[in-house]
Amino acid sequence: MSGLNLKKGVSQSRDPVIAARELHAAIGQPDTSLAIFFCSADLDREALAAELRRLFGATPLIGCTTAGEITPLGYLDGSITGVSLASPRLVALTHRTDDLASFRFSEGERSARELLTRFRHRYPPRGADDTFGLLLIDGLSNQEESFVSALSRGLGEVRLFGGSAADGTRFGETFVYHEGSSTETRRSSRWSRPTSRSRCSRPSTSRLRKRRWWSPRRARASGS
Repeated sequence: MSGLNLKKGVSQSRDPVIAARELHAAIGQPDTSLAIFFCSADLDREALAAELRRLFGATPLIGCTTAGEITPLGYLDGSITGVSLASPRLVALTHRTDDLASFRFSEGERSARELLTRFRHRYPPRGADDTFGLLLIDGLSNQEESFVSALSRGLGEVRLFGGSAADGTRFGETFVYHEGSSTETRRSSRWSRPTSRSRCSRPSTSRLRKRRWWSPRRARASGS
């Protein structure tokens, strides 16, 4: 896409405040349409979320914990890495789904249709392939396949991409971040059951709707 500004970066600091500041310094840019990050579960998530919220403000930002990060410096473990996209032709709409433990297929399908309708109402389509979806989902939910199936049914021809949040190889707790808040799932207690974050994004002359089709596996990706 012409006119697309992409910035990527990484911080290896174990201090969550410094890590957030270094990431923002690397990927922050005016009029960001969408920013995504992936980070180690070893970072203090509350402190990290608070500093990211302060730095990025109203910028659409999503992210999750990983089982290792693919960064501009190569594969790392214990870092935070991310990417930002800025273009007047790229627009994004985000949605968060909680309580995956009681997820129902019909509700997921309806939610996807409602999100797609809302998105297309705000940003009328210009072509069949100008919209895509990106999904970040709790890696301990055991709901990835069912949730993706429901979303795919509701989204029709819109392509879906994504992956599952992880916590290294501990399989104990995962975190997903959505525009100012971090949600947690613990395998042992499950007292908080977030979450999937689905994001519909699109450049307005090419309607991309971000959704990722994936087989459930721990998220290990990012701004490289």
